[in-house]
Amino acid sequence: LPLVVDKLSSTEAWNSLNQAFCSSSHTRVLQLCMQLQNLKKKDSSISTYISSAKYLFDELVSACKILSPEEFNAIIFNNLRSSFHAIVAAISTRSTPVLFPELHSLLNSEEIQINATTPSIDLPFASMVQRNSKQNFSPSSSQNRPQNDDNNRPQNNNNNRQSNNNPNNGNVKCQICKQTGHLAYMCKYRYHGAPTANTTTCTSSNPAN
Repeated sequence: LPLVVDKLSSTEAWNSLNQAFCSSSHTRVLQLCMQLQNLKKKDSSISTYISSAKYLFDELVSACKILSPEEFNAIIFNNLRSSFHAIVAAISTRSTPVLFPELHSLLNSEEIQINATTPSIDLPFASMVQRNSKQNFSPSSSQNRPQNDDNNRPQNNNNNRQSNNNPNNGNVKCQICKQTGHLAYMCKYRYHGAPTANTTTCTSSNPAN
């Protein structure tokens, strides 16, 4: 009441109220405009997306910022997915802008048509396929082990050939069978134990018989 008590006309009273409530709303207008421009549909429905945009539009009106239908529709179209490009092109060719109620109805009908023509995916089956794929390509799977073993075999064979071709092998003595010419890790008795004394005696006595 103090804002309009001294005003002589309704115009002056309105201007006084407008300045009082809108003078500090510049930051609010910027915030609402940014929220509206960055509003994305993503996985939400058209009804949810349009309702959120309409709420921001109404908040801008209350903050003394009124968007034209062309401006509002341009923001809505820009943040839709590519599957809505056909209906956006059809609406954009009209000679007059589409108002909110009709825009909501057209986009909602297009969403129903898109969902009807999009093949559905069996989620349990998709999860099973993804789980099996992860198991097949797991680093610890048995399919990868033979490859690692094959990669190591040539190196071990090369090491054995180098050891056999070493001229100093005759100077080494096996700790298992006590014979010279090889080491314990190459001994044929390394998993069976050294030959017994009786076996050695019998072997040495055979030529005498």
